[in-house]
Amino acid sequence: MIDSDLIDNTWDKSSLDLHWVVLESPITWNYIPGLLGAKVDEIDFKVYTWDTDPNGNNRYLKKLITSSHFMNNYNGYIKFK
Repeated sequence: MIDSDLIDNTWDKSSLDLHWVVLESPITWNYIPGLLGAKVDEIDFKVYTWDTDPNGNNRYLKKLITSSHFMNNYNGYIKFK
């Protein structure tokens, strides 16, 4: 369950546009600490949702996002076999 604001590096505090997506790849976190904060803080992953192709040009995540942006828009998951 994510907020749809996860696709861009923006955070809309005025509304919660929640919906389910299917994770199609591992979540990769490229983090390099710096003296006054992170030099690099990028998260990338592929998900499937309405009218998207996680491996093509129509990816849900349009660009890499920061870890704080990810945590502000991620709401949980359900795992099953």
